Amino acid sequence: MELAAQHKLKGNEYFKEQRYAQAVRMYTEAIEVVQSVQGVASLAEHAAGDEIVRSCLLNRAASNLKLGKPSEANTDCDKVLELDQSSVKALFRKGQALSQMSANAGDLKPALLKEAKDT
Repeated sequence: MELAAQHKLKGNEYFKEQRYAQAVRMYTEAIEVVQSVQGVASLAEHAAGDEIVRSCLLNRAASNLKLGKPSEANTDCDKVLELDQSSVKALFRKGQALSQMSANAGDLKPALLKEAKDT
């Protein structure tokens, strides 16, 4: 779990530096490390790993929101909410993601209206 924690911390550094793509990469690596050792981890390590995954999913969602990738952020929030339905951060970021996706859909409205007129 130490390697996963190191990746998470590095992701946090990248996020603070506004290097969001690198942050996403580090959070993803941390999640993958935890998932690779979950089967052989002790109960305490398993709990620590779950917390790292939850935190990295939330941080990755925040990074993806900054990168203008609301769909990916929404997916990460859904994963957190599967683990903890009352996660305020996950609910808030999911709302942000849905808002961004709705705004993006609004950008397509003129094209959709034009297409409807052309048919």
